[in-house]
Amino acid sequence: MTAARDPFRLTDRLEPAALEVMATRLEARGRQPGFVQPLADYLQAMAIDHRAEVLDLGCGTGIAARVIARRPGFRGRVHGIDLSPHLVAEATRLAEAEGRADRLSFAVGDVQALDRPPRSVDAVVAHTLFSHLA
Repeated sequence: MTAARDPFRLTDRLEPAALEVMATRLEARGRQPGFVQPLADYLQAMAIDHRAEVLDLGCGTGIAARVIARRPGFRGRVHGIDLSPHLVAEATRLAEAEGRADRLSFAVGDVQALDRPPRSVDAVVAHTLFSHLA
């Protein structure tokens, strides 16, 4: 999908109404079996349940981050990064609503230009991100 047709490439520039629709759709998709099972499968394969620090790139509303934080035995923190201040605010709100704010943090940032020190996380998740990058 070209950048002009892919709204996920420009979430930092969309109108709030469009971002509300996007957030609603992301959350609805996050409950669909065709999304839930592949995410569960690859999180299981990654064996991140006991990792101290996880980075969720292109976190959107924090669906994958919240799934990780709910996994039995998970004792660490998930740090979500997204281009959109609106989606980061929604991810933060949803984490608080689930009572998981102690395990989750979200920040605005460009996943293609991260300023993180080497080895600062134990695992990186980029669920459904790569198809939206240039």
